[in-house]
Amino acid sequence: MYVMFVRTNVQKNKNGSVRIYLQIAENRREGGKVRQKVIATLGRLDNLLKSGQLERLAKSIAEKIEGLKVVNLSEGLFAEEALEYGPVYVLEWLWKKIGLHKILLEEFTKRVGEKRAEIEVQAIFEMVLNRLTEPESKLGTFTRWRDNYYFGDKGRADEIHLKDYYRAMDTLTASLEGIEEALYCQGRTLFGETELVFFDTTSTYFEGDKAENGKFGHSKDHRPDRKQVVISLVVNEKKIPITHKVWEGNQVDSKAFEETIRAMKERFGVKRAILIADRGCVNRKITEEMESQGIEYVVGMKMNLLDVRETLARAGRYSHVEEDLWVKEVNVKDKRYVVCYNPIEAEHDRETREEVLSKLEKTKNIKALVHNRAYRKFIKAKEVEIKEEKVKESEKYDGKWVLLTNTDMETEEVAKRYKELWKVERAFRSVKGFMKVRPIHHWKERRIKAHIALVFLGLYSERVMENLLGEGWHWRRIKASMKSLKMVKMKVEEEDYLIRTEMKEETQALFKKLGIKTP
Repeated sequence: MYVMFVRTNVQKNKNGSVRIYLQIAENRREGGKVRQKVIATLGRLDNLLKSGQLERLAKSIAEKIEGLKVVNLSEGLFAEEALEYGPVYVLEWLWKKIGLHKILLEEFTKRVGEKRAEIEVQAIFEMVLNRLTEPESKLGTFTRWRDNYYFGDKGRADEIHLKDYYRAMDTLTASLEGIEEALYCQGRTLFGETELVFFDTTSTYFEGDKAENGKFGHSKDHRPDRKQVVISLVVNEKKIPITHKVWEGNQVDSKAFEETIRAMKERFGVKRAILIADRGCVNRKITEEMESQGIEYVVGMKMNLLDVRETLARAGRYSHVEEDLWVKEVNVKDKRYVVCYNPIEAEHDRETREEVLSKLEKTKNIKALVHNRAYRKFIKAKEVEIKEEKVKESEKYDGKWVLLTNTDMETEEVAKRYKELWKVERAFRSVKGFMKVRPIHHWKERRIKAHIALVFLGLYSERVMENLLGEGWHWRRIKASMKSLKMVKMKVEEEDYLIRTEMKEETQALFKKLGIKTP
């Protein structure tokens, strides 16, 4: 066996100077021993380097070996830029796994043809990825944000333009129902049948007054001075969104809830799922409609309804469910109510009321308080006189809420399921928080709906990813793990190369957990 290599031979002269010679040698095994033999002496190393002969020799050898290149590091190697690659790579993988890319392509092809569909789906992908990473306007996304990301051939500047973003948004609005229904079917394959459905609404306001569907209404952002739209959202027990809708800003929750009931039956074909909604969403007509359609429900009730007052007046023993939850069941007019009591919340309500009453007793400016709901219910219209009967009535409600249900679930289970309504509230916090649904830089109704649909697709992607990864993998951690993987554009003697950075331990853990192949 022969092993050839380059070695140096150091020679000392009588005057103390040192000369280094470069040699080509080989090791060969003979009779069980390794013997070294010099094949050729190339010359003095300093002369070889100074003349450039050594570099030319190295290049000449490299040319004979495919894939090998000799580069002068001081002159021929240049890193042009490092682009974000992890988020692109992982989201592309996710969209293929859950079928979202295929669903979008099929729905878009129906409307704009196959060639345009590919461009517009890529535009949707980029805009959703932007919502999930560093949300910007569509103009900012295209002109600034995307320049920092590596999309491969799909993101070539000569293939996609800003106008494609807006065209894609219009196609998304037109295709939304089909996309949601296909995603729901795909989700049942991945995560099983839906058993619980949570419903809630929120509002988001506009900076200007040009929005076509913007109206003044009850603002959940406490901005009654701004026109707004109302957004309804339905998620399943795994926190994955099923459907959403954008309503005019003066729409009431009960109307949105009523349409959602029909959508769950007609659009999604939900045969048996318990619909859970907060107070303010239902009325007698809606509960009767749900019962006529065989829909099971758990809904919160407004505390000022006559049936609720009668429910609270009924005697009965509470059962302890958990630290901050006690429950009892009451039947009124053939309706099943569950009264819930939170002693911690009761103490908070009592302290809040005492603070309000204390301020009322000291105030001299009734006008400053009469428009505040917390104060208004306790005072008379033109004078600071506390309504004692309202104070006593308020005390009855401390820490309590009332649920109406037609299910056969155990009383304790009804209360615990209703408490899970925070899943929708958390979704809305994501929408308004790191995805920044606002500000909305659009005023046409179809574009406003498309903007919110992009946020919906981002929320869907986020929730599915969290479910696939399991406990401990919240979105902030996922995003940080993805962003550590970058693609470096390098130029080596006028030739372009792409090199990915090494994956950090956290990124490796993410890829391993998802079963993603290392790029």
